[in-house]
Amino acid sequence: MRELPTFLLMENVNIVEKARAFAQKAHENHRRISGESYFDHVARVAQLLEQNDVSDPDIIAGAYLHHILDTKNVTKETINAEFGKDVADIVFEYDRISKSEISSIDPKNYNESIIVQTYLNLIRNPKTLIVRLADKVDNIRSVYVLPKLSARRVAEKAMYLYSPICQLLGIHKFVVELENEAFKILNPGEYYSIEYYLKEKLPEMETVLKDTAEFIKAILEERGISSRVDYRIKHIYSIYRKAQKHKESKSYRGLSHIYDIAAMRVLVDTVENCYLTEDILKQIWKDIPEERDDYILKPKPSGYKSIHNTFSVSPHFKTGNTNKNF
Repeated sequence: MRELPTFLLMENVNIVEKARAFAQKAHENHRRISGESYFDHVARVAQLLEQNDVSDPDIIAGAYLHHILDTKNVTKETINAEFGKDVADIVFEYDRISKSEISSIDPKNYNESIIVQTYLNLIRNPKTLIVRLADKVDNIRSVYVLPKLSARRVAEKAMYLYSPICQLLGIHKFVVELENEAFKILNPGEYYSIEYYLKEKLPEMETVLKDTAEFIKAILEERGISSRVDYRIKHIYSIYRKAQKHKESKSYRGLSHIYDIAAMRVLVDTVENCYLTEDILKQIWKDIPEERDDYILKPKPSGYKSIHNTFSVSPHFKTGNTNKNF
């Protein structure tokens, strides 16, 4: 593969550093409601994108500049001249979206799929959307400084508009933070109740999951199946949704009886090994047939393919298991 010229690499670095310096100067006396500088906010948004493996210099530069027109001291002509069309398009698009009517609506009063599609139709530049979503993640982190009513409005947008978009795009880390922080504002009693439960049960869960992951990998190796096994504890809002679903369909006996608080993923190399792994695990543990979903036979619209199962692997909690081919 041909290496990029050194001068081009330096140019990419320079446009980010130039945007950072430009934003720092422009936002020098520009404050948010919380009292902090707007530059602190845009710098965190840029950092958040970099932490999530966004390396496009135009996007990072756009993140530093996404509130620059709010200062009223910088013109569109200046942005275009200083940073070029690609960065300028991100900044101008961000300003247009911020001022659109859809940014001021109450999303909880609309059908989620309709409001999400309407919002996505508004976006002309996907790079702007990435900056916008990172901005909303940073905003939800500091929403507590706002008056109660304003905080709820921000939380509702995070929950009913921006989180579903992140879910659609597969940005799981953004989904977790948007949902958890919004849930903390909208339903603090339930949030802290689940948080307390997890703190009590987490050491036990992690021990069982670690041992189970090692056992699964070993048993599959014995059968000649190469695999990668990872696991996680579902985030607080996800557990809350599970609890609500459980209350509707079964006699609810508390969080310890909810399926799928812990999730494990087994990655194998072929579809055949996906089904073979499922059969092996069913021979070891009791499964919950009504919780099974086959997204290989019926893939999700995004193209996601896997088999979902729920197994009882401990008397204290149940774990969801996903068999997925690379």
